[in-house]
Amino acid sequence: MPNSSTFTVSIQPERSALLAGHAQTVHALVRIQAPAAPAANQQRQPLNLALVIDRSGSMSGAPLREARRCVQMILRSLQPADSVAVLSFDTEITVNIPHQVVGTSGAALCHSVENIHSGGGTALYDG
Repeated sequence: MPNSSTFTVSIQPERSALLAGHAQTVHALVRIQAPAAPAANQQRQPLNLALVIDRSGSMSGAPLREARRCVQMILRSLQPADSVAVLSFDTEITVNIPHQVVGTSGAALCHSVENIHSGGGTALYDG
């Protein structure tokens, strides 16, 4: 029986055979199956997360909206005992959500992320 934290990977090439001695490109479908989620009644250790968002000018529009949406999805999935911090950066670093225990403030945390807007260049190493 596989380990409960094991990912399953399968690769299905578009062709079953190749011509020997010739350079060729083969497209393949790669499937990655995450392990099953733990049972709802199963206890887990509290998480301690720091989420970092690139808000530089190149992230303007759809990319930043998607980054905010993903962070909000993570925030909504956290349990009250989990801890989280959210930072964003362009040419400067901003602490949007200081490190804190989630508690009952999930909705307020999501709202804080909504106020992240694109800015200037990228201070990649600071991020």
